[in-house]
Amino acid sequence: MIRLLLSLLLCYSLSAEGQQNNQYIFRHIDQGDGLLHNSVFAITQDQQGFMWIGTPNGLQRYDGLRFKNYEKELMPLSYSTPIKNIYADNANNIWITTTQLARINIIKNSATVYDEKNLLKKPGEKFV
Repeated sequence: MIRLLLSLLLCYSLSAEGQQNNQYIFRHIDQGDGLLHNSVFAITQDQQGFMWIGTPNGLQRYDGLRFKNYEKELMPLSYSTPIKNIYADNANNIWITTTQLARINIIKNSATVYDEKNLLKKPGEKFV
């Protein structure tokens, strides 16, 4: 009898915790809101909470209200192919890959583009 009561109590307490009401708010953002292109190929979030979005038309930073475009900073980077990956590291850098590799320093607002062939030959050197 005690086992039956304990098992019923256990089943009742498990079912009560299993059904939590989590409500998420989704906001769809498109070109009308300032996005450079409706197709997004890569996205990441940095330590400050900014969202970095890679589209066929370039790179953007989104703060939840406004977009900042990073076209001038990445002029040397070829946009003939879309951005494949975006990665935010712990040193205030955003790393971007297309057919090349680029690093944007968020603090200095500067970009460095690395040539893959030369980078593999001489790691650690800067090639533009």
